Amino acid sequence: SLLAVVHARKGTAAHPEGNPGLSLLQEGVQSLIIATRFHPGPILSLLWHFLKPSQPFVLYCPYIEPLAEIMYSLTSTENAVHTELMETWMRNYQVLPERTHPHMNMHNASGYVLAGLKVISSNPFDTPWTGSKLGQ
Repeated sequence: SLLAVVHARKGTAAHPEGNPGLSLLQEGVQSLIIATRFHPGPILSLLWHFLKPSQPFVLYCPYIEPLAEIMYSLTSTENAVHTELMETWMRNYQVLPERTHPHMNMHNASGYVLAGLKVISSNPFDTPWTGSKLGQ
């Protein structure tokens, strides 16, 4: 659980032998997927060091600003490459003989996805949401 990860980062009473998920995290993970309605920065700062180098990460958030901030921090400090910020909204079209138009009734649910690859960098960066360094 995320609470066990927080305890492990703080050095308090969470023992890997009693939590198989924590020992798997400590070995390193091959991908990181975070989907949240809130700012993904604090979660990313807790889980970033568990992601092995050259492995992909994906962050989803309904707002573009937090993801743009994270993308800037990761790329400017060379902690991630091949970063891409995308909107998930898609418009369906109705195609009929001699006429094509967007569907009239569509859902407004959308969000943004930030994806990239983690790389090893000698430039750890400060995360404004926690004050910790993600590159370590």
